[in-house]
Amino acid sequence: MFTVMVTTKTVGPMVVWDKKDSQKMGDREKTFVMTRTGKGEGADGVAFEPYDPSYALDKGSTKVTLRLTGKMLGSIKVRAGEYEAIVTVGTDYAKYVHSMRPFMGLLSSDLKTLMDMVGSLYAAHAQKAQKSGGGKGPLVSPR
Repeated sequence: MFTVMVTTKTVGPMVVWDKKDSQKMGDREKTFVMTRTGKGEGADGVAFEPYDPSYALDKGSTKVTLRLTGKMLGSIKVRAGEYEAIVTVGTDYAKYVHSMRPFMGLLSSDLKTLMDMVGSLYAAHAQKAQKSGGGKGPLVSPR
C-alpha cells in the first residue's frame, strides 16, 4: 500500500483541498503504475527481468508486463480520503509478485508531477475562493 498525504491549513473559509483532489492524485498514481508496467518496466523505471525461456514459451513472450490475466493490475484501487489517497492492489499474490518484480512505487519524475498537481489544485481552489470573496488577502503561491 502506498499513500500520498497532503496536509493543508484553511485560510478563512477558503477550501484549499478536498476529497476530489485526493482522488485525482490517487488516480494519477495508479496511471503511473499501469503505464510503466504496460511498457514492461518496474517501479525503478528499469525493464523487468525477462521470463525464463521455457516459461516464456507457455506465455508466448519473454517480455514481462504483469498483464497475463489482467487480474492483479485490474485489482489496483484508489481510496481517497479528505487529505490522502491510498493506492492498493487487491490480490493475495501481488505481494509475492512485487517481491520478485517491484511494480508499485513512484519514480522521482512521478513525484514531481504529483507535486505540480498539488500546486495546480491548490491554486485553482485559491482562485475560486478569491473570485467568490471567500479568501482573505492576496493569493499566495503554494510553492
